[in-house]
Amino acid sequence: MPDGGESGRASGVSSPTKRAATIADAVRYESRIEQNKLVLAVAVPVGREEWIAFGEEGEEKKESRNTKGNCAVPGCDQPRKYRCVAKFEVGGCSLEHLRQVEQSLKA
Repeated sequence: MPDGGESGRASGVSSPTKRAATIADAVRYESRIEQNKLVLAVAVPVGREEWIAFGEEGEEKKESRNTKGNCAVPGCDQPRKYRCVAKFEVGGCSLEHLRQVEQSLKA
């Protein structure tokens, strides 16, 4: 008969008194079932709330962070679809324009 201790649990099953090690800059989550419903709790370090932001506030931040910009070829005002490897903040609206931008960066 396996040694289950006072709780009667089999060995190898974690007890509720054991806690996971805390890791800096990590997302911590907990899941449990209460009254046949799944309950999830999520926590992040102070100052990192954007990691779990959702809804309108989260969408606004996401949009402002991912502004695409325009093609870097002179005279082209099309939205940028491709980014340069050498200079990530510039790029082109097409592969042809991307090649032109990359060539101008090498010169």
